[in-house]
Amino acid sequence: MSRREAYRVWHLTCPGEAQEVGRVRRWIRDVCRGYPCADEAELIASELSTNAITHTHSGRPGGLFTVMLTWTPGLFVMAVSDNGGALDIPHARQADDSSTSGRGLALVEALSSRMDVLSHVNGRTVRVALRYDETTRTHQPEPASMRG
Repeated sequence: MSRREAYRVWHLTCPGEAQEVGRVRRWIRDVCRGYPCADEAELIASELSTNAITHTHSGRPGGLFTVMLTWTPGLFVMAVSDNGGALDIPHARQADDSSTSGRGLALVEALSSRMDVLSHVNGRTVRVALRYDETTRTHQPEPASMRG
């Protein structure tokens, strides 16, 4: 492995508006193209972005959220930072069968190798790790904006 392949970091900051979730999904799909965990990464990013807009001050006028993706061979780490809000820490809850919401973080926990919630002065960051088999990837991630 060359030094250039050691790790890569991408980030995307979006206004806290519902249509931005689709933008995040497309961005994650582009960055993760060719990796075994691409579908999981897209779904997790969608869930965490939706939560940031729905349950925090990020969804208020002028609110923002940031998605950061770090790649090292065999591991993606995704972090979604929001503007904070309610005092309780996000956690997976048990939704009943008739509920139309409340399953997102449980799904994120099930799909990821690890999930952490970090509180900071500007809000919170939900960080997840996705492990994958390095031998099955088809190419190194390279978003369209980085192609020559």
